[in-house]
Amino acid sequence: MRILVCLLFVIALVAILGAGILPAALPAAAILTCAGCILAGMAPSGADRRLPLLAAAFVLFLVITALPLPEFMDKAVGHGRAAQNELARQAIADAGKLSLAHPRLGGFSISRDRAATVRIILLVIAAFAIAALAARLPAPRRETFVKALVVIGAIVAGIGYTGQWLVPQGKTLWWVFHVPHGQPVGGFLNRNHFGGFVALLCPAALTMFAGDLGRKRLFRAVTWALCFLVMTFAVVMSHSRGAWLAYAASMFAVVILSLSARRLWMVVAIVGLLVCVGVGVSRLPHEDLEERARSLAEPTGSVTAQMRLSTWRDTLRIIPDYTFLGTGANAFRMIFPQYRTATTRKSFKQAENEYLQIPTELGLIGTALLIGLGVAVARRWFRNHVEGSLDRLVEISVGGALIVAAVHAVFDFPIRIPLYGMVLASLVGLTLSPPPLPEPSGSAKPSRLWLAPLTGLVVAIFVSLQAMKPYEMDSSDFLQKADPDALCRALNWSPTSWQAWYHLGRAAIDKPDGTAIKLGEYCMSRAVDYDPNNYRMWHELCLVRLTLDDTEGARQAYSRLKALRTWQRIDEMERR
Repeated sequence: MRILVCLLFVIALVAILGAGILPAALPAAAILTCAGCILAGMAPSGADRRLPLLAAAFVLFLVITALPLPEFMDKAVGHGRAAQNELARQAIADAGKLSLAHPRLGGFSISRDRAATVRIILLVIAAFAIAALAARLPAPRRETFVKALVVIGAIVAGIGYTGQWLVPQGKTLWWVFHVPHGQPVGGFLNRNHFGGFVALLCPAALTMFAGDLGRKRLFRAVTWALCFLVMTFAVVMSHSRGAWLAYAASMFAVVILSLSARRLWMVVAIVGLLVCVGVGVSRLPHEDLEERARSLAEPTGSVTAQMRLSTWRDTLRIIPDYTFLGTGANAFRMIFPQYRTATTRKSFKQAENEYLQIPTELGLIGTALLIGLGVAVARRWFRNHVEGSLDRLVEISVGGALIVAAVHAVFDFPIRIPLYGMVLASLVGLTLSPPPLPEPSGSAKPSRLWLAPLTGLVVAIFVSLQAMKPYEMDSSDFLQKADPDALCRALNWSPTSWQAWYHLGRAAIDKPDGTAIKLGEYCMSRAVDYDPNNYRMWHELCLVRLTLDDTEGARQAYSRLKALRTWQRIDEMERR
């Protein structure tokens, strides 16, 4: 019972804290879940340890990529990284010589965005720990847990629909927490993540409805049917086409899984409810809804689809330059601007396709570890299925949720949203009950697997002591207002951040005595190297070079500016 309460408490806490987006959410979730694993105990040495060891190896890989390394190791992790680090190191040293900043910095990490990688490490630790806790739920509690998640999903769906359509939230989460970007829906930053999360729990609601109907528990069956209808309505009204496709695929999967279970009554009940849903949705009078539905007939015709396709093509260009170690988990935003071919102002911060972004960020090594972990999970699940230790209703619920995540990941990055990722991990954990304990023997050695959650706990506490650094060092809002010391620190954490380079350049140019203008021009030149399609920076760089009487450099910058935006004009350059 204590494990069940712990699981639901952590999930509810993450949901309240902006689906895990607010700074306190991830450290709290990681600390609570790791502490719960330690209190629950670990399996002895006779148990199958392949799965926890692979999970530990994957976390260790992520931690290594986020650790600052000494300077002599730069070339060992790639000449490209070494060159990037040297440029940043020199700029930071020059800022110190000019008394612009007085940073006390360490080495550079493998990841090109240490702050983002640290956040992913916390999410992975919390997800693995919550999956381990879910795996230790007694069989009677697993269905209870799934039903509790359905209730949470229905509540989130109702509140999200209210915040989207009835009482608009504006720029707030839960009408309380102000956010500078996005169009919040309930506790999510946008409707796509909201729709995807609600769709994640629709298969469970549908399965529980059919299960209780088969057991002739009519009141409970009606309750789950209402939850399913509320969540389905919220998914439809989210206007998220990715969530729609994921929802539709999962409904098909639930029907197929029910057929494979040879439970005809389940199939009849499920298909009957889905037919009612289809009829109801077709009669919804909403012009925007109809327009988005029609756009599915031409999936590549919309501007958004064209932007995604362009982003996917450009993402593939990154992989050859970061083949083995990747750019660093969640570091896509710091690398992609160099490779994007689109000249639009908006630059994607995510690849909007996990199947491309994961190998880009983790490289061959990290991706191989992740695939190995996935295979180990599948093996454990299959073994438990063959042994008959899993409830069939729970298996169908988890299978449907995985289909939602797999389809949605083609169009978005849902598993990076803490609430989504942790709920999905907890569902998968239900299928991973540990093997039977071996008979005690005098030669048996005590297990050391308890070191995994203890290490996770230590990492989470250490990150918590870093305060806001993991959330500020790559934040555009923070960098716009940061002082030179903080900008040098941001450059140390993300040496390819065009924003850190640009704002450090601005700080140098704005220095009262003007002696740092050459450093400012150098920093801005690096900024346009890391985001070459940013026409505004080319405009500013041209003006700075004119100030330095660098006519040739100004002409090059102006030529690039005109190539990006023909209507841009600098009178002094036109006269030359």
